[in-house]
Amino acid sequence: MNGPRGCTGPSRLAPGERYLATARQIGEGAASFERAADGLLAWRMHELAGVHVRGRHGVAPRAAEVGAVVSVRLGPTALRLVGLCRVEDLVVTDHEVALTYRTLDEHVEDGVQTFRVVRCEDGAIEGTIESWSQARHPVLRRLGPVGMLGQQLVADRYLGALARLAAGESGRR
Repeated sequence: MNGPRGCTGPSRLAPGERYLATARQIGEGAASFERAADGLLAWRMHELAGVHVRGRHGVAPRAAEVGAVVSVRLGPTALRLVGLCRVEDLVVTDHEVALTYRTLDEHVEDGVQTFRVVRCEDGAIEGTIESWSQARHPVLRRLGPVGMLGQQLVADRYLGALARLAAGESGRR
């Protein structure tokens, strides 16, 4: 992968690599920022989006930690996609919270994904998702652009989950 450790924009993508950036307003005000930021760092955004996160020994982690390896699971049992990811970076400031993870060899894609919650100067809260990826699994490689559509659908689910968290839905497991 040619992409950087965290996502900041496409830079000379290799053949087969995909870049995705999507953002939307998810709320407004300090309370919305705190709720969405807490939900991101506690993996509740993933859970609300239908992506189940497990840590060591199959237990759901309480909070993201740099260096932690997590298993992410999407889909019904018979068709479930499972992959491992390592948390590469966390940013926590008064106006931004971000989580970046990189997929490991056991994941169907090779890539890095960054999730951000940003408090804008006007009080709007924005959720953003950026990712670089390349299909690792042969079936996904053959699907070509369909894989990008799937990635966009999951990103939309993540942003919807952030909006629900910002609005006060707990997303408790």
